Amino acid sequence: MVQITALPEVAKMVGANRILRGTNITYVVGNKNLPKEEEQKLNQRYLEKALALLQTPVEEQTIFALD
Repeated sequence: MVQITALPEVAKMVGANRILRGTNITYVVGNKNLPKEEEQKLNQRYLEKALALLQTPVEEQTIFALD
C-alpha cells in the first residue's frame, strides 16, 4: 500500500509502510494555483510515483517525496 498524505506522521501512526508526501492538506496531490493542465500533470506524476513505490521493497515505514 502507498498512502499519499500531507501528514506523514499520521500515516505512520496508522501503519502505512510506503508514505508519499503530498503537497498540502486541502490539495494533497495538486496545487490550486497552477493552471488546469499543469495541475493535471502534477496529479499524473503523483500517480506514477505511487505505482512505482508499490514495486519498491521496504523493510520499515518509509516516507518518500515526489522529487
